[in-house]
Amino acid sequence: MTNIAEALVAEIKRMNDVVIPAYQEIVVVAPMTAITVAILRAEVDAAMQALAEGDVIKILQAYATLKENDL
Repeated sequence: MTNIAEALVAEIKRMNDVVIPAYQEIVVVAPMTAITVAILRAEVDAAMQALAEGDVIKILQAYATLKENDL
């Protein structure tokens, strides 16, 4: 069983390894996708900040936000 912090770390890794790179590839063809990439990075930054602060409410919110992002 994993705890919420471990689950959030896994989501951050998925975002950095899969989701963001996929959107970065699209930027060449669709430059407006750069805005999406910036938003995704900001969401990852917020998740990392929540972990650093140890704020359970922010961790739960960040997890829910990252979990919604998919290809």
